[in-house]
Amino acid sequence: MLRVGVGRRAITPPLGTPCSLGLDDECEQIFDTPHVRALSLANGSGAVCLVAADVIGLQQRTIAELRAAVAERTGLPKEAIIAHGTHTHQAPAVHIANNVPLAPYGLHFADPHYYRFFLEQTALAAQDAVRSASPARAWVGAGRVEGVASNRRFVDAAGALHWRSSRPAAALRELPEGEIDPFVRVLRFQREAEPQEVLVLNYCCHPTASGGDEERYVTADFPGEAMRLLEEARPGRWCMYFTGPCGDINPGKHVGDGQEPEDRIRDVRLLGQRLAQGVQEALRGMRPAEAALRLARREVQLPLRADLPTAAELEERLAAAVAEYRAAKAAGRRLPGGGPVRRLVHLLQLRAVASGDAIRVEVVALGLAQGVAMAFLPGECFLALSRELARGFQGMLFPVAPTDYSAGYIPTPEAYDQGGYEPQVAVVAPEAFGVLLAAASDLLAAL
Repeated sequence: MLRVGVGRRAITPPLGTPCSLGLDDECEQIFDTPHVRALSLANGSGAVCLVAADVIGLQQRTIAELRAAVAERTGLPKEAIIAHGTHTHQAPAVHIANNVPLAPYGLHFADPHYYRFFLEQTALAAQDAVRSASPARAWVGAGRVEGVASNRRFVDAAGALHWRSSRPAAALRELPEGEIDPFVRVLRFQREAEPQEVLVLNYCCHPTASGGDEERYVTADFPGEAMRLLEEARPGRWCMYFTGPCGDINPGKHVGDGQEPEDRIRDVRLLGQRLAQGVQEALRGMRPAEAALRLARREVQLPLRADLPTAAELEERLAAAVAEYRAAKAAGRRLPGGGPVRRLVHLLQLRAVASGDAIRVEVVALGLAQGVAMAFLPGECFLALSRELARGFQGMLFPVAPTDYSAGYIPTPEAYDQGGYEPQVAVVAPEAFGVLLAAASDLLAAL
């Protein structure tokens, strides 16, 4: 019988801690408590520990150090630990690899003290999960979610692309909702120990009701609010959330006006209520699933764009950008992310982990029951990847992305021809989408 354990620790940063933009982005308000959650799954054939943290993403160095910390606390092998950042944009920075190119300038992107706290809380949550493992039965279902997700890329009849941010102007909110995945997938475990009911949630939408601008706030956004409401509604219930491929999906059509903290908090709560309603619908139509545990993984080389600057070129540009940042600070001007600095240090950490013209990433498929599986994918994949994988899978698929945030956006090949923000900043080549789809499809078939 499958044994299921849970753990959760708060990862609230002190005020003044750098948020997702790194430079000139110190936290000034906590909207709600961010957490790191851990789910332990074990049977006679093996064990895995799933981790989901309310941060914008986990780069390769952070994943490696997180696995090491969890392995030391739990005794699990590192390859049994699968980590995910829920991708809330208003969150404390944990991109510690971005500190390396900034060190010669006496600057840092992520606070080292907070980073150590984050790793420790993650390890403790995982330890709690492993220690609390209890026999459990499983159910699975899906519910329709209304008024949360919208496609942020709209091509009009003339072929022009309109891009809708997470908190857009009213005119952009009037555009059609576009292609989305309207369902939240729910895996329910009934344990023999408290908490008795464990809900694993999966929905494809940027968690950015509070804004995609990565400003000086911290929130678990609408998924965190949905989990809070669901747990309050039933004593003995515990929730965990995994963001699905949403590189082109956000809540921009369904938020209100205003950029002030109270406007953002209002929409976090409203969209959280709507997601929770979808989960409740799923719970009313659950079907039993015979719990199992099967794991398949593969390393994949995603091709990089041919026009990416070299490390030497990036270093030269970084020196100029840091000078610009310092001049702005001396003049008393705020320069969020240090202006170009943020993008440059992201690219430098990419160059540090890439091998020539490709970046090595890991794809994982996890079978949880007959006809129920999770696919853990790198980067900010477009929704189309989720649709293609689900089309080829006989059952219910829980697609999760991003796991490895280093890979950046993974648009469809046609998106590069359409243009727009995502393909403009993507670090991978157009063929990366197909490479990733093929690898993930093969792994799911192997289950």
